[in-house]
Amino acid sequence: TAESLYRAWQNLLKTAKFEILYIGDSPADKAKEVFTKAFANIERNVAASSTDVVKNVSKEKHITEEMELSQSKLVMGFRTQISAGDEEAVAERLMCAVLGGTASSKLFNNVREKQSLCYYCSSAYDSIKGIMYINSGVEGENLEKAEKAILKEIEDMKNGEITDFEIEATKLAVVNSFKSSSDSVSGIENWYTGRIFNGDLETVEEVSAEVNAVTKEQIVNAANKLLLDTVYVLKNK
Repeated sequence: TAESLYRAWQNLLKTAKFEILYIGDSPADKAKEVFTKAFANIERNVAASSTDVVKNVSKEKHITEEMELSQSKLVMGFRTQISAGDEEAVAERLMCAVLGGTASSKLFNNVREKQSLCYYCSSAYDSIKGIMYINSGVEGENLEKAEKAILKEIEDMKNGEITDFEIEATKLAVVNSFKSSSDSVSGIENWYTGRIFNGDLETVEEVSAEVNAVTKEQIVNAANKLLLDTVYVLKNK
C-alpha cells in the first residue's frame, strides 16, 4: 500500500548508509551544502553492517543441476584467502586476470582456443568476499575435461609457469581498463564506489602504479593461496 511503501522509505532514510558522490564543474562545497540541508531534519540511526571473509575450506562441494538446455554451465568457486584491504589484494587481482581475465589469459588461450573445451572461460575476483569465480560454457560431454584443464592451468601457475609476456600483456589490459573508467561520469562514479568498498580512495593512477609493480613471485604466491570450495554444474537433462 501507499502507507507501507512510505514507511519503508522512511526506514531507508533513517537506517541506510549513504555514499554521495558528486561529479561536476561546480565547487564540491556547494553540493555538500545541498545534501547537508536535505538530510538535516531526518533522524539518522545507521544500521551496522559487516562482511565476513571465509578463508578456509572445510569440505569441497560438488553440485549438479539439470535443465533443458543446449549448453552446460560450469562454475568453480575458490577461496583466495585474500580480500580488500590486504597487502596482497593487488597481486591477487592480477593473478586472476593472468589466469582468465583477458584475451591473453591462460584459460582463454589454452582451455578455450587450443583445446576447444568450452565456448567461453573466464575468471573474476571478488575482493570484498575474498572469492574467485571461474565461469565457463561447456558441451555436456566436455564438462569433466574442462574442469581438469582449468585446474591444470591453476596448478601450472602455482608452479611458476607464467611467462613475462603473459604478465606484461595482462598489466597493460588491466591498467587500460582502469583508465577507461574516466571516459564517463558513471565510470568515475563506479571507480570511487568500488574504492569506498575497498576502504580507500586511491586514484586510477595510484592503483595502476601498484599493478605495474607486482612481481611474478607475488602472482605465484597469490595462486598458491587458492582453495577450491565449490564446483557447480548445470547440464542438459
